Amino acid sequence: MRSWYEIFEHTTDAVFGIDRDRRIRFWNSACERLTGYRQSETIGRSCAGVVCGSDVRGRAICGPRCPVLEQATRHRNVMDFDMLLANRRGDKVLANVGTHYVPARLRRRDEPVMLFFALRTVDCQRLLQRMSESGCRESMDDRENPLLTSREREVLRLAADGQRGKEIGAELGIAEATVKNHFKRIHRKLGTHSRAEAIYIATQRRML
Repeated sequence: MRSWYEIFEHTTDAVFGIDRDRRIRFWNSACERLTGYRQSETIGRSCAGVVCGSDVRGRAICGPRCPVLEQATRHRNVMDFDMLLANRRGDKVLANVGTHYVPARLRRRDEPVMLFFALRTVDCQRLLQRMSESGCRESMDDRENPLLTSREREVLRLAADGQRGKEIGAELGIAEATVKNHFKRIHRKLGTHSRAEAIYIATQRRML
C-alpha cells in the first residue's frame, strides 16, 4: 500500500487516513495547508477530535462513531458529501469529501489505514460570483437550464436537511444508486459540482 501513500502525498487534494479505531494514521501536506495542523500534531489522534466536521446545516458528522467508516467496512458505496470543518484558527471551511476504502487484503500490519478521506474545498468565490450574476441572468438561466423534476427537488430538499444518500433513498423508497443518478442530473442542469453548491444555486433560483 506504500504506493497509495506516495500518490496521496503528492496530490493537490487534502488527504488523511484513519484506522479501524478512527485514529489518524496519514496526513498529507495539503491537509496541513488546509487545516493549519501539522502531521506531527494529528497522527494518532481521533479523527473527530481534529476534523470536527459538520453538515451544511451545522449538525455534527464527526463523533465517537464514524458512519462513513461503518458503511465502507460493510462494502457499501459511499457517495461524496459536503462537510464544514474548522481550521486551526477556528474558521469554517466548506469541502467536498470523497473516500477511498482499503480492503484488508491490501493492508499491511505496519500500514493500518482503512479509509482515506480526500477533501477538496468548495470555491466560495465562484459561488459569490454566481450569486452576483443571478439577478441579471435570471431570465436567461430559466431558458437555458431545464427545470428540476419534482423528484429532483425532493432529493435536494432532503439533502438540504442534512440527509445522505442512503437516508434520502430510504425516505423516498428508492435505491441509493438512484439517488446518486438524480444528483448527477441535478449537477448537469445547474452546472454545479457539489451538493452544497447545488442546494445554494437551487435556493437562489427559488427552485426549492
